[in-house]
Amino acid sequence: MQTIEITLPESVRIDIQGIKDQIQELKKDLETKKTPKYYTRKQLADLFDVNISTIHNWRKNGVVKSVGIGSRVYFTQEAVDAALVNLNN
Repeated sequence: MQTIEITLPESVRIDIQGIKDQIQELKKDLETKKTPKYYTRKQLADLFDVNISTIHNWRKNGVVKSVGIGSRVYFTQEAVDAALVNLNN
């Protein structure tokens, strides 16, 4: 069996390496962009071991921001994290 060796020009090798680097960056971006986590009032109350009325008060007083779908109320992970940061300041 005969082996054939092909030598690519330097510019092609540089282009290939650039493409590989871009693919790695895209992979990192996709790994960090996950589907947002949504909590119900009950889930948030369970998470912090408080009553649902406390969650209602937090929402009413602007401690934690909420989003809604129809009559449903949800809290994003980002909103929960932001509330925790505000409480620590």
